[in-house]
Amino acid sequence: MNSTENPTDAPRNGASQGDENAARRTLRGLELYDAGDFAGAREALVGVIAAQPENPVARLHLGLAEFQLGNRSASASALDGGPLFPHHDFLKRFLRLFWPLRIAEPDMLAVYAEPKRPPNASERKALGEASRLMEKRAAADAESARKQALSGAAQRASSRLYALAAKSVALGDFALAAQILLPAAEVFPHPDNDAARLYSLCLLHSGRTADARAFLDGVIAGALDVYDRERDADDFPHPVVAALLAWGLLDSGEAKPALALLSTVEPMGPDDWYAHILAALAWDAADDRAKADAAYGVAFGSYFLDSWEVIIQPFLAAVLHWLKSGSAPPAAAQQGQGAHAG
Repeated sequence: MNSTENPTDAPRNGASQGDENAARRTLRGLELYDAGDFAGAREALVGVIAAQPENPVARLHLGLAEFQLGNRSASASALDGGPLFPHHDFLKRFLRLFWPLRIAEPDMLAVYAEPKRPPNASERKALGEASRLMEKRAAADAESARKQALSGAAQRASSRLYALAAKSVALGDFALAAQILLPAAEVFPHPDNDAARLYSLCLLHSGRTADARAFLDGVIAGALDVYDRERDADDFPHPVVAALLAWGLLDSGEAKPALALLSTVEPMGPDDWYAHILAALAWDAADDRAKADAAYGVAFGSYFLDSWEVIIQPFLAAVLHWLKSGSAPPAAAQQGQGAHAG
């Protein structure tokens, strides 16, 4: 190499000079964002996107900077401006910015709690069947209702409702899925009931934290009662129920109790029951960034698929829906403060 050459000026690994410059400017934009200089971050990232319109890391972080500056529409446009690239550092910054707003911003919860579209024909049929099952149960005495719950017909009805609700979940409509699942969940409120677990998840994604906690408390109490009588390990509450209840505690502002509950959830093979991503969010809420980063590392490593599909991707879709709904941005973001920088 000529002694007058700067090694940083030469393309490496076949990358063009323009690519290297864009990478440096992107990194600079992220550093400015983390330092709380959102205007500077926006300027740097806009320059990157001008040269590389398809750069997903710059575009997604531009969305965060725009929101911090109070530019809600621009934030939505950037976040929704192309295919999502699940860049792990972006996901951490995204969750640190928006997850606390689930509780702090009532209009965000209102978006969660409402169905996002009219039910289709299959869903209308399922809602009708759910309504009839609820009416039948209400008309029966407690013993008859219990027998009905254990009948083969009730189990088949629950399976049908579960299948239809799962399709609603795939369409991102957790509020509607919760309506469909209600009788299937209440007919057999046990940790082994798939409908009960999905119902709990739908309540949480819909912002119905109190309802989710009350339902899960009942599920766990019932399972422990059976376990105390039978001493059969199969009757012990499923670990995912503890994780979902911890989510409810987290959304109620009880980060430390949530972490205590999550400490009882042990990964089994390929599943961690969402415990690491929820622990990361809880450690963030407890202002322990180092432990949060460690939990994010595991959640985005061995357990990324579940963390992404069950927690993060639906939340990202809900945030975009909220950003596009037209409500005023939070005061902290309007002031451009660094409280949510990450």
